[in-house]
Amino acid sequence: MNASMITIPLYAILFMYLLFLLIFVIFFLVNAGHLAHTGTFTFVSFTATFLFMALAVVILWLTWYLLSGVNWQEPLITLNLPGLTNLFSPPSF
Repeated sequence: MNASMITIPLYAILFMYLLFLLIFVIFFLVNAGHLAHTGTFTFVSFTATFLFMALAVVILWLTWYLLSGVNWQEPLITLNLPGLTNLFSPPSF
């Protein structure tokens, strides 16, 4: 591999997804805390929270199932820096 090439691995997307999951968990905990603090333990709030969590679990399981065979070491983007610098140079005739 040339020293002037930049390679971004596929697991960079995985880190962004994990950051999204962390934010999702924080918002869910804040929401559950508000439900507990205000005392709105009604059947409707329980049903909505249960359906929301069930859907989240299904999405997480499908993500794991569909991405289990992915090789995370594959390059996502490979940038050739000398090729990019020639892109902006004026053409020679």
